[in-house]
Amino acid sequence: MSAARSYAPGSRVRVRGEEWVVEKSMPVRGKAGLAHAVHVQGLTELVRHHKAIFVDDIDRIEPLAPEDTQLVLDDSAAYRKTRLFFETLLRRTPPTDDLVHLGHRAAMDPMAYQMVPARNALSELRQRILIADGVGLGKTIEIGILLSELIKRGRGRRILVVAIRSMLAQLQQELWVRFALPLVRLDSEGIRRVHAKIPSNKNPFSHFDRAILSVDTLKNDGRYRAWLEQTRWDAIVVDECHNVANRGSQREALARLLAATTDTLVLTSATPHNGRPESFANLMRMLDPSAIADEKDFSHEDVEHLFVRRFKKDVEAEAGASFTEREIHRAEVQASPEEERALAALRALTLHTLGKSRHGVDRLFPWTLVKAFLSSPHACLESIDERLKRLDAALKDEHPHAEVLREDAESLRELRALVEACLAGFTKLGRLIEELRAIGFDGSPASPRVLVFSERIRTLEMLRAELARAFGVPEEDGPIATFDASNLSDVEQGQLIESFGKKDSRLRLLLASDAASEGVNLHYFCHHLFHFDVPWSLIRIEQRMGRIDRYGQTETPHLTYLLTTTEEQGADQLIVRRLVEKEEQVHQNLGDAGVVLGLYDPQLEEDTLVEGAAEGRDATQLIPDAPPPVNADGGIDLLALLAQVQAAAPGAEPLPEATTRDISLFPSDYAFAKTALAAVQDDPVTGEGALQWEADDAHQLVRVYAPEGFTRWREPFLPDEAVPARGQPYRLVADRAIVMEQIQAARDNEGAWPGYHLLWEQHPLMEWLLDCLAAVYARHEAPVLHAPRLGAQRSVFLFTSLISNESSQPVLAKWFGVQMRTKGNYEGTIELEELLALTGFDRELVNAGAKLPLEDLQRHVPAAVQHARAHIDEAYQAILGRLRRDVRKPARRLDAWKRKSEALLDAKEQRLRARNDGQIPKLHEGRLKEQRRHVERFVADQSQWQKTLVRHGEPFVRLVAVFTGGE
Repeated sequence: MSAARSYAPGSRVRVRGEEWVVEKSMPVRGKAGLAHAVHVQGLTELVRHHKAIFVDDIDRIEPLAPEDTQLVLDDSAAYRKTRLFFETLLRRTPPTDDLVHLGHRAAMDPMAYQMVPARNALSELRQRILIADGVGLGKTIEIGILLSELIKRGRGRRILVVAIRSMLAQLQQELWVRFALPLVRLDSEGIRRVHAKIPSNKNPFSHFDRAILSVDTLKNDGRYRAWLEQTRWDAIVVDECHNVANRGSQREALARLLAATTDTLVLTSATPHNGRPESFANLMRMLDPSAIADEKDFSHEDVEHLFVRRFKKDVEAEAGASFTEREIHRAEVQASPEEERALAALRALTLHTLGKSRHGVDRLFPWTLVKAFLSSPHACLESIDERLKRLDAALKDEHPHAEVLREDAESLRELRALVEACLAGFTKLGRLIEELRAIGFDGSPASPRVLVFSERIRTLEMLRAELARAFGVPEEDGPIATFDASNLSDVEQGQLIESFGKKDSRLRLLLASDAASEGVNLHYFCHHLFHFDVPWSLIRIEQRMGRIDRYGQTETPHLTYLLTTTEEQGADQLIVRRLVEKEEQVHQNLGDAGVVLGLYDPQLEEDTLVEGAAEGRDATQLIPDAPPPVNADGGIDLLALLAQVQAAAPGAEPLPEATTRDISLFPSDYAFAKTALAAVQDDPVTGEGALQWEADDAHQLVRVYAPEGFTRWREPFLPDEAVPARGQPYRLVADRAIVMEQIQAARDNEGAWPGYHLLWEQHPLMEWLLDCLAAVYARHEAPVLHAPRLGAQRSVFLFTSLISNESSQPVLAKWFGVQMRTKGNYEGTIELEELLALTGFDRELVNAGAKLPLEDLQRHVPAAVQHARAHIDEAYQAILGRLRRDVRKPARRLDAWKRKSEALLDAKEQRLRARNDGQIPKLHEGRLKEQRRHVERFVADQSQWQKTLVRHGEPFVRLVAVFTGGE
């Protein structure tokens, strides 16, 4: 056993006779005080590619001292072996700034606004952020950029993505094809497969480092909560987080639990609040518990560091062709005489409530019937029949108001006959068929892709049958399908959405309930959307539109309202027309549909408009020209607060200023991969037998047949769809334009993911290759290279160094050379780029096989290490002031939170005393004491954590190589 100490990420240690590289080291409570849990990956043959965690008061962990590094010769041509070793270490050097180093090179057309969430998050001590961009701006890409940067920094080994069921497959695929980020999908089918592979009592979240699953799956299975409480993550993403914002719900409790198990938390939502400050404060507290003390009294300064929010109008100038201007069409449908009579009867209908004690006029249900009829007569009949059943049941129970209810039943039966008369000549159905034919839809594989929304499931059922009949196609397993989340499993939802996004899929027309209006990408090969009925919610209308009017749409989105009109306009028609007009204003000017009614919740909007119509209020009153004040009660003006943050946020920096490219010894990822594969193809490090691979220079493509070590240790943690068929190679291509073409081509092939993957350092196969190369000098060795341009009396000892804080986060990473004369005289340090140019190693350096003075150089190693340690300590002192300033800001926020929290508890105590003759009831006294203890514990924990961000253990210093001019 060893004394408790820190172990720098990247350093090498010897444990149980084998050599390992440290990934991170976390302080834990040991048997006799402080200990460290050291996360490592094996380097030597017996443990190569294995990951393990050792605790240093149980196992003896021996750091390998750089002074003991053995110098060796590299006899490879042009020092290829060393160049690959250098490149591996360079690619694994974690950035310590807030620039985007890698994410902008994913399979996408990068834009400056997409870098902002990552830049904002990386500038904070903990990466916790809400991405609240409007509908259709590409939040998934922004997630991928941030996750890629976290992985690059060593903070993304364990990632959990939580989403709604319908989004699982889409998110998993998007993050893989663009970022090569492998997430195991733990939907109902995925969980079944997992349980078949691992013991039933094993925590699946400890088995998979990267997973994606549904919030409802977690919520509905009690086992998952227990497993989650035992699991730590480096990063958690909660997509569509407004679903977890309401305090007291199961989803909110689950989200709070997740927030406490991770360093990085990313929330996303286009509708991040419901108008109530409390719900928004709840999300902010998940990100930073010290941001808000009083959920009814906070300012923009308290939360501005926690979220970004932009709308299409804010970025469309930069986005250019990635957004296309939409076209709105209003298809006016004149009601038939039968429909006129039915609607007139519906508008004049009077019904009564069914309660025995509270009996009176039911003003709302007639409007439910009106809205149902505006969807379809079929939906209206379903609602009438359901009400008649309830009336019959009430009348059988000796109801005190039986006579009135019998009159209601008679009225409904008369109404039913009028509605039933509309079935045969349903005008809106006929108009939809006309519109479909006008755009070329005939049910054949050549038909354009079409999306039709309706609020009512019965309407969707009718449309499926009638459209199949009209176009002469089968109702089942044909070109028309229905997306109804209530009747589809999560797997079936994902399959249906995926099929709709494939060019050659036979599915041409998707009939969707509003369950498909949230988050789902339906714009691939689809630019026609029909509102068969219009929801009485601007938020819902905007969400529907955003399924095809979004980032990446290449065609003009055609968005059509089917609007029933009658000779005498009723309140229903006026409300619908007003909604359509206001949605256009929102799109042009406001960006946020929730602003108009100030309710920020689609169901609240619907209920408010129905109640207003029942009260006889005018449509212009219900849907005003000017947004209502959101703080009419004197509380927080949440809209103004969000606008303040948005206005104060600096614009997106140009890409060259927001991004950077790290030093590399190779002109491209392709050149590096090709050289690396050639170097390891016959090396035992790759496993038994020679590694089989091919290169295609014309397309910058490598084909790699996965070796046994990769298939055994890496493939089980990849999405099944990403693994090639047996006997087929992985195809990795460096040109992201080709990758994007392949993504598009895969959409032409139903059910397929792209067969070509992005060749970059975070692809699992490239990570495996880097692991193999890292073991080239596994036995604590450093090569000596002949660099005649240095001169006969001069040598440079090249070091890489890393200083991490006590939370195992790198704060300083530096490469530099220590210059020494032959007699050991120190001549200062030299930066890496200058050294590479000076020695010629930035190009090919000829290896002439010169006899080099290894023994003399070996004697200078301890002195060179001593100078290296002094240099890195000096560099750390230079940034110490910045580190302290970085910690000072959250420390001030924590202090302000403590004062506000204590003041709130004091005020609460005074109120209790005032109501109870100066005494505090025992129950409340105990709760107050616990709340005060919670404040003290939280402040103490946060203060201790903040101190660990500045303090550090022993710097990691590694001698990488020695350049010498002498022979």
